[in-house]
Amino acid sequence: MEQSANWVYAFVALGFGVSAMVFGLPFYLIWTYHKRKYEEIKAKQRSNIDQETRAALEALRAEIASLRDTTTQYDVSFDTALRRLESRMGHVEQKLLTAGTPDLAEIRR
Repeated sequence: MEQSANWVYAFVALGFGVSAMVFGLPFYLIWTYHKRKYEEIKAKQRSNIDQETRAALEALRAEIASLRDTTTQYDVSFDTALRRLESRMGHVEQKLLTAGTPDLAEIRR
């Protein structure tokens, strides 16, 4: 009798195992599919953020390059104006020296 009871328990356990696999496997597949899709969506959002960040960095680089060009133009313009001023002062001093002005200190007053 005990052997037949063991066979019954084995069949019941086998039935539960097969039932669990039959019903559990589709749920497991659905869950893993959902999980994979969720991770794909998260990865896509991260890549979108990365693209937006790259675009912002490129815009900043362009602005910095523009600022660098502008400051270089102002620097060159300032240097040119300073050279012209020095040249004019040199001509004025030369004229004063050739005109026979006795003392430059008198002119400054």
